[in-house]
Amino acid sequence: MNQLAPKGSFLRKYTKEIAPVLQEIDILMKTYERPLSVTQAAAILKLKKKEIRSIMHQCGYKKINKKAFFCIMQNGSSEICRLYQRELKAGLPFTYSKETIAYIYNLDKTAVSTACDQLGIKEATCLTLPRLFSLISI
Repeated sequence: MNQLAPKGSFLRKYTKEIAPVLQEIDILMKTYERPLSVTQAAAILKLKKKEIRSIMHQCGYKKINKKAFFCIMQNGSSEICRLYQRELKAGLPFTYSKETIAYIYNLDKTAVSTACDQLGIKEATCLTLPRLFSLISI
C-alpha cells in the first residue's frame, strides 16, 4: 500500500476516502431491490437526512429508488456528490485531459500537469489515474 499510495499523495486520499464510497454505491446500485431509507442514503452519501428530504421534495420523489438516488447525488453537497456532479459536467469522459482531471477531482492544475509530464502522458484513463494520483501531493 505504501508503494502504491504514498503518504501525502492524492492516491492515498482517493483509496481511503473516495474509492470505498464509489464501490459501495456501485454495489448498492447493482444489487438494489427495494427503496433505500433516507438514513441509508445519508450514510452512503455523507449527507444530512434533512438535505436528502429537501432534494427528494424538489425532485418530486417520495421513495429513494435508483433514479432518486442519482438525483440526490446530482444535487447533494457532500464531497462525493460534488465529485459526481463535476464528472457529469465533464461529460463522463473515457479519457481525461489534464484540465478535466484537475476539475473533476478538485486538484491544482499545475500539480496535475507536472504529474502527467512525469508519466509522459497527455491524457489518462481509469487505468492510469492511480499512477497519476500517486504523484500528486496534497
